[in-house]
Amino acid sequence: MKNKTLYYISTPIFVAAELATLLCMLFAPHSEYSLYAAITVAFLYALLFNSTNAKVMIMQIALLFTLAANTFLVGVTTQVQWFAISALFICQTLYFARLLLELKSTKWIADNIAIRIILVAAAITSAVVLLKNKCDYVSIILLAYYVSIVHNAVLAFCMFKKSPMLAIGLLLLLFSQTITGLNIAIGTYINVPESSILYIISHTSFNLAWALYIPSQTFIALSVVDATKEKKNEDRTKEAK
Repeated sequence: MKNKTLYYISTPIFVAAELATLLCMLFAPHSEYSLYAAITVAFLYALLFNSTNAKVMIMQIALLFTLAANTFLVGVTTQVQWFAISALFICQTLYFARLLLELKSTKWIADNIAIRIILVAAAITSAVVLLKNKCDYVSIILLAYYVSIVHNAVLAFCMFKKSPMLAIGLLLLLFSQTITGLNIAIGTYINVPESSILYIISHTSFNLAWALYIPSQTFIALSVVDATKEKKNEDRTKEAK
């Protein structure tokens, strides 16, 4: 089946399935399984598009790491957080590699790699200095993971026309993980009054972080189609020459 036909058949079904899991997460019990189902469906959708395109394969592997991470966070046990967070950090590194493939200038690629190294080093240093006795591997990798999302989101929006779905997905993911980070930090690493905006955002009547996380994975999976279309356009350009 041609990718174009596959897209028109599978994409509406995929979006409907993701919307259904979002509604189940918001209104049905055991919402963690709805989240896991959404991530699984996103990964399976990305696999439908067979391609030798490096961008497509990177996204498929990244979504696999997301699925693996959430398997340990939701489906198996929360006692292996270090593995799950490490997998998510690797996932963001893969998204970064995907974004670097869009850069045509060697200088821009080198500059962004340098920025990423500096950001991750700063995150690790901040965790060690600020958290002191509370510092552990999970807190270090969480900060490194978070700054990676920030950098990816900014870089993706700088190249919005290249892959708008990925840019939107990473922005939603940034909002989601910011709220998740607040949930972890408040009471564990920092204390804020219950009247503060940070406390209110992190303690909504429903799981706001997950409500943003599901559409983030939907858009990220849809970005595989962007990469597939781009590959076809490149092939047509070569044929025209």
